[in-house]
Amino acid sequence: MKLKKKSLKTLIQEHLENIHEFELKAAIDSLKSFSAKAKEFWNKYFGAINTLVNALLQSFNLQGVSLAKFEDDEKKLTRSYKYRLEIFKDLCLKLGFESVYVLLDKVDESELTGNKAEDSFKMIQSMVRDLELLEMDKFGFKFFLWDQLKSHFREYSRPDRIDQFTLEWSNEELEKMLSTRLGAYSGGKITKLEQITKKFEENLTSLVILFAQKSPRDAIRICKQIIAEQREINRESTCIELKAILEGIENFCKIRALEITDEVKIRELRKIGFVGFTIPYLANDVFKISQNGARSKVHGWEDLGIVKKVGTTTVKTSDRPVNNYTISDIRVAKYVFEKMSVLEFIKNKYKKCPNCSDVLLRDW
Repeated sequence: MKLKKKSLKTLIQEHLENIHEFELKAAIDSLKSFSAKAKEFWNKYFGAINTLVNALLQSFNLQGVSLAKFEDDEKKLTRSYKYRLEIFKDLCLKLGFESVYVLLDKVDESELTGNKAEDSFKMIQSMVRDLELLEMDKFGFKFFLWDQLKSHFREYSRPDRIDQFTLEWSNEELEKMLSTRLGAYSGGKITKLEQITKKFEENLTSLVILFAQKSPRDAIRICKQIIAEQREINRESTCIELKAILEGIENFCKIRALEITDEVKIRELRKIGFVGFTIPYLANDVFKISQNGARSKVHGWEDLGIVKKVGTTTVKTSDRPVNNYTISDIRVAKYVFEKMSVLEFIKNKYKKCPNCSDVLLRDW
């Protein structure tokens, strides 16, 4: 009689069926140091640890990330997710680690959130409200969140119990970053973009920083796009031409705008015809809808971080002052006014605040 060979997967599943929570806990408690015994334990119970990690991911609504199938194993770990975190922490401490840090980043970049502030916050809402979770002993949680989540976060968070910090790059810091990057790649020979650019009326470094909108990552992306355009124009050139600069910025603005929003909303903003607008103007002159309908559109744009309120004004159709709104993201604004060149756009739609140096987008 022939014996049927069992697959590795079948053997692992049968092995896991014999593991229970109290055995796992007892085994962890028996560890004394990061020794051969610890390694042996890790190898022996790796399937169970794998299950624990997967349970943690699923508790944070990250079903798209799967380390192993949960299914039947979930029945053997019936206690709360926090208890599972405690088991995982105990294991790490026994292996010699002093604490565990959980870093949560790029919430708005998930396919589940689609660059929407409200949906991004929903993913973490239950966590930021759970003080018992955030104050677990030997556990540290760090959230790196999009600034558009600030209003939602403020509503639910507890700044008296959980520290909050705002990170923002200044223009000077961005300029220094670009200079350092250029120096590193040129052996210290080049520290300014202007050294490899044909002279024209605008300062290239200032343009890059302007359209990067406080983001070091986007500053690098703009430079990369400009270099790509120059290689298309003339890869043998020893300097960056004006055409490459303008087309590079144009293309970056299109790419970044469509990362932030979509073509449908871009077409809606183009239909307005201005950078600034009011609810009555949208309702009566642009979309021919109710003011509540227009207000709903504006709230959607605000939630994406592409429009903001900038004061009030008086209009003939209202006895009270109405809110003024403006496109707030310069990359989105430039793509909305796609037919304007970069230099025309800067001349007609942009000014720098003389007091705080903020970007002011208006119909100057």
